[in-house]
Amino acid sequence: MVLPVIFEILAKWSFGVKDQMIILGLVEEQTLHSWREHPEKVEMTHDRIDRVSYILGIFKSLETLLPDPQIADSWLSTPNDNSFFNGAPPKSRLLTCAIADLAAVRNFLSSQEDR
Repeated sequence: MVLPVIFEILAKWSFGVKDQMIILGLVEEQTLHSWREHPEKVEMTHDRIDRVSYILGIFKSLETLLPDPQIADSWLSTPNDNSFFNGAPPKSRLLTCAIADLAAVRNFLSSQEDR
């Protein structure tokens, strides 16, 4: 099951409960706790599959681009001068609730890998 891996990644990124709910597209905290306790019972809708896929892709890109795990894990919380982020931490793009922003950050990192 992929959800335990996702929760490990979000912990490495220092995402608190509210941040985890936002990035996973959840409204109620109880749902998050239920997912943690019984990941095998979670219905993986298209939206959820997309979100999980983007999280995994972002994590993999960060590992590739930044081999030092501490730097990779803190990258999302570090202010970024790239015009794509306008000086804000990339995490701010992930916490807009919009799956399009997850995709945008994933695509940004992918483009950096291609350089």
